[in-house]
This record gives sequence, structure tokens and C-alpha cells, in this order.
Amino acid sequence: IAADMTRNPAATILIGGGLPYFDTIALKQAGYSVSVGSQAMEKNTGNRQICFSDTLKQPLPAPLRGPWLQRGSMHAINQLSKNKKGFFLMIEGSQIDWGAHNNDSAHTLAEAIDFDDAAGAVLEWAKKDKNTLVIITADHECGGLTLHGFNPKTQTPAMHFSSGHHTAEPVPVYAIGPGAEHFGGVYQNTEIYFKIRQLLKW
Repeated sequence: IAADMTRNPAATILIGGGLPYFDTIALKQAGYSVSVGSQAMEKNTGNRQICFSDTLKQPLPAPLRGPWLQRGSMHAINQLSKNKKGFFLMIEGSQIDWGAHNNDSAHTLAEAIDFDDAAGAVLEWAKKDKNTLVIITADHECGGLTLHGFNPKTQTPAMHFSSGHHTAEPVPVYAIGPGAEHFGGVYQNTEIYFKIRQLLKW
């Protein structure tokens, strides 16, 4: 993926980690404005951007990296919403999956809260915009997670994992905004792609 971004630079803005795996010289030659860190990201006003969270090979967990997902999401929205034709943005909270694979309840919970904070900021923006569809879902469940009580000492749910792998448990799809009515019911998750294409009239 990192190499393909220099050969076929289709995306307008990309935000995330993994700087050591990318050829920043090639990215700049492909027309991207490259920045590292949240302060540099917020000053990045290039028409095509790649914003790295840090210079590390391995990403930091949520408590150590701070509200990077929320800040990155809002930076992307602020840049992309300048396009009068509209925009498509995908935001991923990837480490929820990592925590669940490891059956690490603290990691899973921290990453879920981090994603919820980012989603909340996006929904607040969409509520004011009144013309943006927001879809929130997952590609799969992982870990066979069950909530079976509440720990009053830690103020966290009691969590039990039955697997270290993906499961066939159905995942919810939440949608709000224009076209949200198309996302009700039960269906294969690949249908979301076709529903979005239909709404975009592709």
C-alpha cells in the first residue's frame, strides 16, 4: 500500500502512523505535502496531504498517543469539506481489533473509547453541516467478547473473551444523515459498498 501511494496517488489526504515504512521523498514527488506530528498536521494546508502521527515503527496505544484519531479525523474533514462537490472519508480505529485478538480487555476498552471520542466529534460536525451521511460499523467481531457484569473497583465492565480470532457474530451498522434509511436491516457487510455507490450515483 505504501509503495502504491507513490505510483497511483488517488487519495487527497491520508493520516496515520508508520512513517519509517514510507518513502517521503517519493511521496513529495507524487505531489503530497508531508507532515509529522499533530501540530505540523494542523498547519498542513496542502491540496494533497500525508500526515504522520510520529516517527515510530510501532503505533502507540490510545493512552500514550492522545486524541490523535479525533484530531486527525477533524483535520481531514476541515480540509475535505472545502470541496463544494462533497467528499468521502474513511476513518478506522484499528487497534480495537489488536486488543481483542490478544484478549486484552484494557487495550480493547481504551481503543473503543478513543474511537467513540472521534466518532462523537464527527457526528457533532455532521449535525451542524446537515448534509453529510455518517456510517459507523465494523468489518467483523473479534475475540468472542462478552460483557458479563461490572467491576465497581475499576469502574469498567467485566469482559470475557472466548476466542483469539475473528468470529461470525453480526456487527451493528449505525447511520445518520441523508440516505441513512438505506442501511437498516440485516445483510452482508459487503453490501455497504454498493449502498454507498448507489447514494453517490456511481
